[in-house]
Amino acid sequence: MENISFPPSGDFFIPDLIAPESPEIGIWGYRRREYLRKYKNPIYTGLFLTGKLNAHLEEVIFSELIYA
Repeated sequence: MENISFPPSGDFFIPDLIAPESPEIGIWGYRRREYLRKYKNPIYTGLFLTGKLNAHLEEVIFSELIYA
């Protein structure tokens, strides 16, 4: 586990966390996500639970959708 600091904020100690960068998905990645969520739910759920969904959606480009 990483070292997390808890700086005081008034009467509370709040963890000093940094959110991960959001992926560059694009319009076709969003459309692919909605398609998987609605029509291929087991695939969507598997990718989501293993943490591979965003990596998959980053790779989706329009030409792959046409010729796939």
